[in-house]
Amino acid sequence: MWKYTQKEKYNLIKEFEKSDLPRQTFAKTKGISPETFRDWNNYYKENGYEGLRNSKSRTFYSAETKINSVRAYANGEGNLKQVCEKFGVKSSKQLRMWLIQYNNGKTLKATPVRKKVTAVPRKTTIDERIEVVEFILNKHHSYSEASERFDVSYQQARLWVMKVQGDGYKALVDERGHRIHHKAEEISELEKLKLENRELKAKLNEQEAIAAFEKKLNELQHRG
Repeated sequence: MWKYTQKEKYNLIKEFEKSDLPRQTFAKTKGISPETFRDWNNYYKENGYEGLRNSKSRTFYSAETKINSVRAYANGEGNLKQVCEKFGVKSSKQLRMWLIQYNNGKTLKATPVRKKVTAVPRKTTIDERIEVVEFILNKHHSYSEASERFDVSYQQARLWVMKVQGDGYKALVDERGHRIHHKAEEISELEKLKLENRELKAKLNEQEAIAAFEKKLNELQHRG
């Protein structure tokens, strides 16, 4: 897989900013996954040019760092960006995820080390693929955690999430990694509606979780 340099990422972001294309469309015209290009933009907004540097290893956060950064934000010690800078968190999106997990009563554990998966990917049903995606996106678990829980490869979990973020649940009908357009005609209208309904419910549940967290956070800040 081609690995973009820091300068190449920067140039692509600047080219996108001058274009009139939606971010997702621009990324696809460049052969970049929309999820990856979105992350580059977020890293650039949070940390400037330095945020686009290629990391040699995955960022590791201790349980203490997660808990302290969440408590600092809840106590009004700064906004998302300021708290991230204080505790060395790379992205405010990461901190927001910890906040939601903490608010939902989940224990904040140290970042798990990514395991190399060499097993041959197993065949899965569309319901299983959706369950994996919701486990990652809605419940904020990592690809590694999903891989272990559902007995699928890290690559499978990551691919399904990327496909859903690009084209929605219907993109999971084709397990081989090709675009959904080759398979769309094979899905009945009823099946399409069922997938769209499930996707809508998942989004609503996520919005409700965020709203509940923000309400609770406001109450805590007012008490202080």
